[in-house]
Amino acid sequence: MKPTFGTYNTDHLVGIIFVILVILVQTFAMGVAIIFLNFGLLVGFLFWAIQSKRLSNPNIMAIYLIAVGVQSLHFLEEYLSGFQTEFPQLFGYTWSDHQFVIFNLLWLGTLIFNGIGVYYGIRLSYLLVYFFVIVGGIANGVAHPLLSLMKGGYFPGLFTSPIVLLVGVVLFLKLSKNQQCSSDLSSPANPPIKRTP
Repeated sequence: MKPTFGTYNTDHLVGIIFVILVILVQTFAMGVAIIFLNFGLLVGFLFWAIQSKRLSNPNIMAIYLIAVGVQSLHFLEEYLSGFQTEFPQLFGYTWSDHQFVIFNLLWLGTLIFNGIGVYYGIRLSYLLVYFFVIVGGIANGVAHPLLSLMKGGYFPGLFTSPIVLLVGVVLFLKLSKNQQCSSDLSSPANPPIKRTP
């Protein structure tokens, strides 16, 4: 059964090209310290790629938008407390304020725009959702307390990291439930539902 938008193989090809381009561009722009984002993008792609060919109507918009809002607050805490200096220093260099702000605003804008695809059930848009859940939510929420323990004190982004972790886990559970519902509905008696504007 074909998905509502595009074909399964075409989605995978576009997803692979997207992942490669993003890894190359953000590594060029931000350096080696971005390695964890790149790894998370690969893991997100794997989670997304093994999902069924069909998605039910998405029921995750509210928590997705809340998660993007929480990520915005987390970015603000990171910026005001100097994450752009302290984190890349672990790799022997720093990011400028301008570089850090532009990078994060581009990602936040992409995630907000991606919400349109999620709303209309476009399978490819879920690639970014999985990336966001894994890196922006779960990994981010775990990494900041660990970095603070390593430092022996506050590490930029610590205060909002538990909230980031919470919404990341909730969104991941919603995705898993959505996928289960999608699998249950994948039968000739339940054809794909297409949203219209």
